[in-house]
Amino acid sequence: MKKLILALYLLFGASQFLQAQSITLQPNTGNNGNLLIKSTSFTYGNVSTSDAGGADLFFRRSEPANDVGATGTLVGAISTRSDKFQINAYDNHYLNFYVNSRNAFRILTNGYTGVNTTVPSRFFHVKGSTILSETSDSANVQIGTTTSNFAKLVVSSSGFPNGVFIDALNTGGGHALNVNGSTNLNGTTFISGSLAVSGSLSKGSGSFKIDHPLDPENKYLYHSFVESPDMMNVYNGNTTTDKKGYATITLPDYFEALNTDFRYQLTAIGTFTQVIVCEKVQHNQFKIKTKKPNVEVSWQVTGIRNDAFAKQNRIPNTVEKPAEEKGLYLHPAAFDLPPSKNVLNAKKNTVN
Repeated sequence: MKKLILALYLLFGASQFLQAQSITLQPNTGNNGNLLIKSTSFTYGNVSTSDAGGADLFFRRSEPANDVGATGTLVGAISTRSDKFQINAYDNHYLNFYVNSRNAFRILTNGYTGVNTTVPSRFFHVKGSTILSETSDSANVQIGTTTSNFAKLVVSSSGFPNGVFIDALNTGGGHALNVNGSTNLNGTTFISGSLAVSGSLSKGSGSFKIDHPLDPENKYLYHSFVESPDMMNVYNGNTTTDKKGYATITLPDYFEALNTDFRYQLTAIGTFTQVIVCEKVQHNQFKIKTKKPNVEVSWQVTGIRNDAFAKQNRIPNTVEKPAEEKGLYLHPAAFDLPPSKNVLNAKKNTVN
């Protein structure tokens, strides 16, 4: 009986939407004593007790004024049961919740649910700013068929070409994705566009990859990077000595400001002759001399970076692995070891 009274209370609270000046609850003697919900012109529905554990408050339209309240088109119902409180919408009527005469929450007949939108396009569609808060440090958000608690946001995708897609080309003054902290990308990563790295870059190997100049439709061409234990810059070119065998090679105006520890290589082209560096780099240029005149010479000069950033961030050659990474490998397959020995996989599977 308490549940029936609760249903009646909800009815009076919602009666302003029935668009009647007054509502009457009267006994329905022809229907086992159930109550009819009536106005002077219409019967809106009835309150029944079809479930021994609760009550049903039915709302109908097109109900004859003097009918039993059970023959009109059923629009909705508020029900109480022994194990639940239930709100139903029937016959292709959607369910709406209003706040200050504005649609706040809508559930369509196909189950699509909209917050601040009347046309939800998914089972949960939010229009406007949204905050997902937490009840503890271990709470997270999971998208897809997953129970992982590896991260605050976990996306599991097997039926889509992309797990996450961000379309923000017109983001003014910012970035489509801004990550503040370390980032782990486990798998092949494609970047269509330029990549800017303000810090150091470590890699297992590196190359350029282009369409093959001789067969661009069918082949790719790779060239490996030139590696060095030093932060080395390379400058080269060709020049021809004068009738006395001298030539001056001018380097970029920043050469001495950027580099130190210069090294030289010279090769005479087209003739056997001696060639030497007769004056080392000074004022961003150096001089060479060949024993014979008018000789073409191929030259190369290298320097070790000496700029402010390089001085503070020298790349070490050999370092000890941290204790938690010892026994693990960056490339375990190269040592015929299983993926479980991969240091990146070990980090991925660590739950803080």
